[in-house]
Amino acid sequence: MKIVFFMRFYSYIAHYEKALRLLAQEGHAIHFAFDRLPRKPFDESRMKAMFDIPGATFDFLPDVRRSGLWSRFADLSHRLVDYLRYFHPDYTGVEKLRRRAERRLPSSLAFTASRFLVRTGGSAFWIRLLKGLEPVFPVPQAAANYLKNHRPELVMFTPLVDSNTPFIEYAKAAKALGIKSMICVASWDNLTNKGLIQADTDAVLVWNEFQKHEAVRYHSVDPSRIIVTGAQTFDVWFDKKPSLSKTEFMAKAGLGGCEEFLVYACSSGFIAREEVPFIQEWLRRIRQDPAFNRFAVLIRPHPANPQSWEKLEAHAFANVAVYPRWTGLPYPFCEEDKTDYFHTLCHAAAVVGINTSAMIEAGIHRKPVFTVLADEFKQTQEGTLHFRHLKDGGLLSVAGSLEGHLRQLKGILFDGGDRGAERIGAFIRKFVRPHGLDQAATPLVVQAVEDLLKRAKGSPSGEGPFIFLLRALAYPFILFGALFFWSEKKVEGASKKTGPRRPKVAAQLAVRDLLLMQGGDPLYGAFYKEGLDRIGIDDLKQRKKPRIYNSVQFFRQVFPLEGDVVECGCWHGFFSYLLCRYSQQKDASYSGEGFHIFDSFQGLPFPAPEDGLSPEKAGRTEGKFSAPLETVRRNLSLFPGIRYYPGWIPRTFEGLPERAYKFVHIDVDLYHSTKSSLEYFYPRLVPGGILICDDYASPAWPGAKRAVDEYCREHGLSSLALSTGQAVLFRPHAAARRAENKVSPEKVEVL
Repeated sequence: MKIVFFMRFYSYIAHYEKALRLLAQEGHAIHFAFDRLPRKPFDESRMKAMFDIPGATFDFLPDVRRSGLWSRFADLSHRLVDYLRYFHPDYTGVEKLRRRAERRLPSSLAFTASRFLVRTGGSAFWIRLLKGLEPVFPVPQAAANYLKNHRPELVMFTPLVDSNTPFIEYAKAAKALGIKSMICVASWDNLTNKGLIQADTDAVLVWNEFQKHEAVRYHSVDPSRIIVTGAQTFDVWFDKKPSLSKTEFMAKAGLGGCEEFLVYACSSGFIAREEVPFIQEWLRRIRQDPAFNRFAVLIRPHPANPQSWEKLEAHAFANVAVYPRWTGLPYPFCEEDKTDYFHTLCHAAAVVGINTSAMIEAGIHRKPVFTVLADEFKQTQEGTLHFRHLKDGGLLSVAGSLEGHLRQLKGILFDGGDRGAERIGAFIRKFVRPHGLDQAATPLVVQAVEDLLKRAKGSPSGEGPFIFLLRALAYPFILFGALFFWSEKKVEGASKKTGPRRPKVAAQLAVRDLLLMQGGDPLYGAFYKEGLDRIGIDDLKQRKKPRIYNSVQFFRQVFPLEGDVVECGCWHGFFSYLLCRYSQQKDASYSGEGFHIFDSFQGLPFPAPEDGLSPEKAGRTEGKFSAPLETVRRNLSLFPGIRYYPGWIPRTFEGLPERAYKFVHIDVDLYHSTKSSLEYFYPRLVPGGILICDDYASPAWPGAKRAVDEYCREHGLSSLALSTGQAVLFRPHAAARRAENKVSPEKVEVL
């Protein structure tokens, strides 16, 4: 029988690898449907090498959320439901989760929901209403056609708790076609830390009774459809045996000179975006106490949270190693990585962390697990419901301060205190293997899938006349709402003065677009369209187009100069693609050499007071403009020579080799990131080099202008302010350099 498994990324296969392999061996055909547009550079061979699922196939889903007016409004409804869930009484004080959901809504809708909807009927009422209106939104034809083409007996989803994927529409299509469906909860935080389940399926697989309670309480899932299997993702750690002794592993990790070691397990970027300063203080306290000199310390980075470790290593703490150094993979895929991780936990004397699944895996090895309730992580420790499972379930030794934490460590490591093996074992039995420590979860997952496949196929569900009547009544409101939110999006940042003249402004923008595509640079239009296709978007915002055009024209003027090229803040990589294509046009062998991209790949940090943003906007800014590193690499795969520096500015500048730069494009929006980029790159520009601050006069980001003006004032410089809102800084002595290379400044054609 054929199974189509819908996944956000192919890394999710890791959670179900063994179960899927068993299903394939039973003769079932497995097809993976990934939430990504088709990309030529997708490394199929690497994926197959990591996950050996016999006969498995894959493709990439079309995003049906933008396929029409109804689909767009359905997507908006799903996002609103995900936002309203965080007004449940259990989420009181959970501001960071609420802000993350709020960022995905139009500002007017978020304001209306928080100020009026939750106060008139409560969030639960509006969630029930919106879910009840779901049948009004027709199933996108593209989703139905996809399933008809594959003809599966069963569709599986992981996760189906994120409206930022098109999975809800595919689940609705499966129900409409009578195809059996199942939700698989991949991780311990999926039901409390993400969105709501907004589609009816035949079964929901959860780890334990805690998640079953969450599925019923928060997601209104019918208890009879919930199957408790245990945490199949952790089965591998119960059976694995060490292949290296403690001494051998410590030598491999660079921890010589000690007989034992502590592990600090880092957390994800959402939980602890800037974890290095905390680790640094923790290490300082550890090394101040001579009692801990017998312990080395292994810092294990979170694979999905790039940090700058150079500053930590500069303090030269004795017997401390950062291991392993990740190269961009989101999970420990290959067998060597898994074995390293296993040795890290099984040989550790104790494990310390903020809020990470590594704590659960340490518990499987019966290691004492510690955490500190730090003020800087309050919103992502006690401010998340999934952390409370660890805190209240008996897994963690919790301290309210570093002083108390050190006392706990000493009490267990030195004074013969209770290491909590019995308490930790009880937690593992309840949370990871609820059917008994000897009962692996993987066979139960396979059995649940087999049982659902044996059920009779459901009948396709039609749409009665009542649905058509509701749809006809709703259409005027849908149309009005679409026009309202479209205008809000298009006119963001527009002043009141320009409001009455919007038709004229629109006409001017249309003429400007024509100039951009067919003006003095005949290549621009072709490269522009290529870039849009490459990153998978329809078009850029109107106000962004002339700024990109201007920046490209300035870039053309530095072609004859020697030096590297930098973009600070690349988002999806569209502008980098344009620059590289122009370089390739100049030199057909060009593949990205000398091109550097600095980005957190996690969106913007939380703004500083210098950014001058209101508290409401500051709360919506954190995480904005986020694009994963793997996405940007894929978008720019035609240029494998590009160097990427994931992390936070200015930490990513530390330890860089000295280079000369001819063109620097800064698009980081906020004051500190802009100022730090100027301070690092402007002194390293070659004569005639150009530096552009893209957000200089943007009313949305006043901190960028403040940073440029301050830097110019401090160094006696002046910038060229363009009508498009950019600021251009030229390296002194540019005139002599231009004369030498016969570069004509009058050829710079800007709007």
